[in-house]
Amino acid sequence: MKLLTSIIVSVILAGTALVYLGSTKRIADQQAPAAELTVENLNSATLVADTTNRIPTDEATVTEARKEAGMSTSLEHFVQQLQSTKGKRLIETLESFWSICLSQHNCEDKLAELKQIMTPDYFELTKSYPELSLLWQQKLGTFIFESDDPLASRIAQFKQQAILVWGAWAEVLLSDQLAAYDLKLEQQNLTHESPEQYREAFEALLEKSQEHDLGLNTDVAKFEKAVSSLSNTMNEQQKSAYIDELERTYLSPTQRQDIRSREQQVTAQKNRLRDYHVELNQLESKLSQQRRTEYEGLTDAQWQTIHRQKITEFRRTFFSHQDGI
Repeated sequence: MKLLTSIIVSVILAGTALVYLGSTKRIADQQAPAAELTVENLNSATLVADTTNRIPTDEATVTEARKEAGMSTSLEHFVQQLQSTKGKRLIETLESFWSICLSQHNCEDKLAELKQIMTPDYFELTKSYPELSLLWQQKLGTFIFESDDPLASRIAQFKQQAILVWGAWAEVLLSDQLAAYDLKLEQQNLTHESPEQYREAFEALLEKSQEHDLGLNTDVAKFEKAVSSLSNTMNEQQKSAYIDELERTYLSPTQRQDIRSREQQVTAQKNRLRDYHVELNQLESKLSQQRRTEYEGLTDAQWQTIHRQKITEFRRTFFSHQDGI
């Protein structure tokens, strides 16, 4: 009983110190319930609430104790997660912290608490993240690569710009993106001696990069990634053999059929577009000849009206026939 009483008294004294040191607004923020309470936080809050059933105290003290227990646990969890992740997950953790504290209007308070429990380097990263993130987005918008620049040159430029913004944190924050670029670069050197060897070399690359989030979480994504690296110097027969090997490895029979159907649709659309332009060019040539002969006496305005009608009629007829109408 004495121990529990001491806990409540400590909470009250802590609240008194905050009144002395903080502003009225800060106290108001601190008395609001913590929105990010986890299951563990709720358990801690319940424990404090249970003690009030046995020890007389006012409701404000209980609320403050519950809030402090939740906030402390939440921030400790944030620090632990921050220091154990990298890449996309690290960015998501930082984004989550700032999103929550901004919505609760207590970022300065949270940063003050974090400073007491974080290493200086991680604290500076957290504190500076919004500003650096905005700077990085602006930097990305100004990237200009020459179309004939080698891939290795583009990646090197990207890394250089990342270091200028993020410093030593560049390889930590952007580890997944950099790993994806490195994978793409190494794919250029994959052996094409046989479909089987190509597949094995590609799988070895994936194995080496498995600690990173490359967006290749499905077999379909892996298949598409492997196909994208096939050499453009291959003839259709060679490329078909490689694709067949990759399909057998990564795709189910249903997925293979779906790809065949999409390929047929794409081919049909290409043929349709080709036929449209061929027939349209033929019509334009015919109209040009008619303008010099049977429509020679028309004014330009009258001719434009007839020309527009002929083109509209052609399009309507062409697409209605193509759609089977």
